[in-house]
Amino acid sequence: MHYLVCSNCGHLNEVNNEFVEFCFKCKKKMDSSFSSWQIQNPEKTFEEYKRLVCISEEEAPQVALKPKRKFRLWLILALTIATFAVMYTVGYRIGSYYFTESTQKIEKELAGFCTEINRSCPTMIDQITRLDGALIIPPKNDQV
Repeated sequence: MHYLVCSNCGHLNEVNNEFVEFCFKCKKKMDSSFSSWQIQNPEKTFEEYKRLVCISEEEAPQVALKPKRKFRLWLILALTIATFAVMYTVGYRIGSYYFTESTQKIEKELAGFCTEINRSCPTMIDQITRLDGALIIPPKNDQV
């Protein structure tokens, strides 16, 4: 009896024919299947494959491969969090720079408009409406 070690989970899969492609335990395609091996070695037979690639019954107890650790999920999660943190920080810095600058420009322009309007006040807009003056009311900042 010959076995093929799964590169994903470390399971020993019994190789009883040429069509063993997927691990019986994790159901993932094995890297060293006969069909993949035969592409690189077209002149070789299944018996040579078992002798060269597979593990014999005597060697099976000695092979105690640890499965690949599932770092991929943790790596993706860590990279996503790091990317989000960097993008948030950069966006906050850029946004606060541009919005603070534009707010100050708007307040300057409004002050200029108010000064112009106040020079000609009080003025009658129509028969019943009188403009006494204009002033800028600062925004309410409830943030601490």
